[in-house]
Amino acid sequence: MRVPEKELENAKGLVIIDEAQRLPRLFPSLPNVLAANNHDARFMLVGGSPDNLLQPGLEELRSELGIHELPGLSLHEVGSENFPRLWLRGGLPGSFIANTNHESFKMRTQVTLDITDNDAGRPGPPIAGGTLRSFLLSLAQYHGKPFDVVELARSFGVRNSTVQRYLDILHESMVIRLIPAFRAGSQAGEVILPKIFFNDTGILHNLLGIESIDDLEAGTKAAISWKGFAMESVIRRIRAGTTECYHWTIKTGQGVDLMVQRGGMRWGFELQYGERAHITPSMKLAMHTLKLDRMDVIHRSEGPQVLEGRIQVHTLESLPRSLRLPDGFERRPEFLEIEKELAEAEV
Repeated sequence: MRVPEKELENAKGLVIIDEAQRLPRLFPSLPNVLAANNHDARFMLVGGSPDNLLQPGLEELRSELGIHELPGLSLHEVGSENFPRLWLRGGLPGSFIANTNHESFKMRTQVTLDITDNDAGRPGPPIAGGTLRSFLLSLAQYHGKPFDVVELARSFGVRNSTVQRYLDILHESMVIRLIPAFRAGSQAGEVILPKIFFNDTGILHNLLGIESIDDLEAGTKAAISWKGFAMESVIRRIRAGTTECYHWTIKTGQGVDLMVQRGGMRWGFELQYGERAHITPSMKLAMHTLKLDRMDVIHRSEGPQVLEGRIQVHTLESLPRSLRLPDGFERRPEFLEIEKELAEAEV
């Protein structure tokens, strides 16, 4: 792929390019590649994140791009009875179906090594695998917390831009998700830092050295790990885009765990790991300050039910059937376009 235009000009039919994010010359060359082969080929680029397709040079291809995100296994797919296994091991198929927890743990260790040690195709100076893995181990301690680039750069003894580069690599590899802070502007002491979450709790638990469900539930990371799992489940259930998700937190600790803003609607989600589902003062403050159109609670064991004020409560197990979406909220325009294209192709 040193000269994509030359190497792909005679391509025909379906061309699948794996690990496409490691081919920096490919994306800017795609318009020329398509022109060179007179559109005789259809290209499937596998790997990376949709942000790859936001690079300069691809604007003229927007009408010809179909973006499909393929996350790991979900609770809806594996069944609610398998919740402990999915929470512990994560959604990577090989990790989930491993015969033992130990085998699953070893598989996830190899996944993180593959991510951190493979420097091929990365722009910029080379990064030693051990350096990036040490950074990843440090990030595991920040899961679910506000994240300060300056603070971590200082602790690592590197520049802010270096930490940002590491974050970009892990985001491109779909390892982490950054939830930006929403700034209402009407409340003093708003936290302006983003929160960091691992997309896959199996990877998180591997970095934390947690190998069994007993160790997880008995440790200090259970609540924050569960909240990350719940947040990812909600985001996937309602198909929320990266630019639609926020947290709102003030320095007293009050706020809302997740706010999804689509169009003119604001939808809040409170993730509760405690014994009983309840309406908190923090929820009331968020509803009033952010003028939320709707608030739902995701609780670890109680639900589905309705609390005072018509606030709905769901468990992760009930989420696929109990979380009813407002009219017009479920499908963003790009989903409708993809479904239309598939229908016309009789897929």
